[in-house]
Amino acid sequence: MNDRARPHAPTSATVLVTGATGRVGHRVVARLVAAGLRPRCLLREPDSVTRLGSLAPAIEPAFGDMDDPQALRAALAGVERVFLMSPIHARMQAWQEQVVDAIAASGTVRHVVKLSGSTWTLGPQDATVSGQAHAAVEARLAEAGPRAGFHTTCLRPGVFTEGFLKTACDRMLDTLAGAGTASVAGAGAPSGSAAGDIAPSTPLTLAMPIADAHVAFVTPEALATIAADALCRPGAGNRTIEITFDSAVDGDAIAATATQLLGRPVRYRPAPVEQALAVAAGRLTGFELRHVGEMLVGIATGRAARPARPAVPGLDRQAWQDSLAALLRVNPEPA
Repeated sequence: MNDRARPHAPTSATVLVTGATGRVGHRVVARLVAAGLRPRCLLREPDSVTRLGSLAPAIEPAFGDMDDPQALRAALAGVERVFLMSPIHARMQAWQEQVVDAIAASGTVRHVVKLSGSTWTLGPQDATVSGQAHAAVEARLAEAGPRAGFHTTCLRPGVFTEGFLKTACDRMLDTLAGAGTASVAGAGAPSGSAAGDIAPSTPLTLAMPIADAHVAFVTPEALATIAADALCRPGAGNRTIEITFDSAVDGDAIAATATQLLGRPVRYRPAPVEQALAVAAGRLTGFELRHVGEMLVGIATGRAARPARPAVPGLDRQAWQDSLAALLRVNPEPA
């Protein structure tokens, strides 16, 4: 782990992490451990500990889920700071509001760091289904905090490079290795040619459902670093922090950076949102599918184009290039 990923000014406070086995929560736990803490992690079952890998001996497990008031009370005993997140799910609002209520009743929590949604998803107009849930939880925190004596930091990330670009990059690399073909979510060889016969001068195609829109991206690593730092150095008062790279990029800019990193030409091709949604429909239903559909439409219509203001230190053009390099397996970032 590099210095950029290590929180400063470690605290001796007891920290509870929810969502500890997810792609962001796992990284938050790693950064808290690196800062010298032994975070308490809310885990659904004992087997979940193994998903933390080498971090398992460094954490304090608390077993239970967000639907169990008794488990929440036990998990929050003596806790001063909480990282609050949960999976995208039809019950995400209910789950998180139950945690907020348990935090308010604990009498010990003084700071909550909530992983929220992108600002554009929260409304007030044209809010997405997940954005509505996040907005409701933010409101619950704002109402409960003054009464219970805690303050809140809400983190509003941009579009995750790992979630949105990884499949496209993987497919392109598979094509380059002669193991893949063209698809809506990735890249492919020219029609009728064998992928393994692609000449170095022949452009690879990076197909993504972003039309001609710009997108303000962020990495889970950057988000986890900022979350851990907020837990270690909470400051005073409520805060909302937008987290993206300092500029938005479009498909052509992504392809140009990929060209530079791979040393061979890459071209961007817009992919229909409908096709990307059809792929998602093969593995998602209900709330999750609606969430993906609204996010895809919002991104393709430019709603995710605004970078964070003020800009987050360290999330500059070089950081953006490093994140794409990691997805392209060129000098990958540490997890």
